[in-house]
Amino acid sequence: MEEQLTQLYRPTGKSMRLAIFMSGSGTNAKKIIERYLQDMGRGFAPFRPVLIFTDNPDSKAERIATQDYKTSGLEIAIVTNPIREFYAKRGAKLADRSIREMYDKEQADMLQDHGIDAIALAGYDWVVSPILCDFFNIVNVHPGDLRVVDENGKRKYFGLAWVPSAKAILDGKNYVHTSVHLVTSELDGGTLLGISAPQPVPDQVMPLQNRKVLLGEGMNSLKEVMDYVRQHPDMPDADISKMFPIYGFAKDCQERLKVHGDWVVFPQVTSWLSLGKYAMGKSGKIYFENKPVPDGVQF
Repeated sequence: MEEQLTQLYRPTGKSMRLAIFMSGSGTNAKKIIERYLQDMGRGFAPFRPVLIFTDNPDSKAERIATQDYKTSGLEIAIVTNPIREFYAKRGAKLADRSIREMYDKEQADMLQDHGIDAIALAGYDWVVSPILCDFFNIVNVHPGDLRVVDENGKRKYFGLAWVPSAKAILDGKNYVHTSVHLVTSELDGGTLLGISAPQPVPDQVMPLQNRKVLLGEGMNSLKEVMDYVRQHPDMPDADISKMFPIYGFAKDCQERLKVHGDWVVFPQVTSWLSLGKYAMGKSGKIYFENKPVPDGVQF
């Protein structure tokens, strides 16, 4: 018996109205916008970026929304809601999930006012609460292979920036991948929609039998390296890489994944979503063009 499927997004004949969430430089946001402009140049774009939201007033969100595409005639609304100020006003820590729901409720109301159909998290640094992910289709790009799980079925290569690549390298992997997935309130959770083509780890790493030496002298775990990097935000990457080679090799993987993974897979998956190509069965399995893709579409 065939499983009953429900499209994640049902096309209406008009462009799907997309909100982009970002916290930093916005390189992934720009690639999504550029995909829209390319599609419009061909006559029709299945999605339209109508709003950029940022939690960080120091991000490049305003520049991207108001300046970078001015000559194209594209108008994008910009909304800024500084998350750290939001928490500080309430005397709460950033880990307080009840405050996060209050914060996300403001965004949910704003998105409804703008008639948003879907959200793309393009370098957004925060876990979203059910207030958002239970009411909007949200897709996220992640610099790691979320198909890989541990003995308990938990995804291994979660985390931000260079960390997923570092985990893969230390696990003995010779290739890294970008993942695009539906967003849930669990960090890097949700059904996979697309996996990038593999990117090889640096040649110097491949022959190593014991990759823990890459952690650096006196370091016994990746967490110790992560803690050091977090505590020294102004330290140059080159200096950190000399102390902890894993950092430099993982950063190299991250940068190549951005170009050959994120910038390829994320805009395409967003387009496929807007065209109604993705559906979900009652079992929670994902389908692409009515065919099951349990690990997403492989690029």
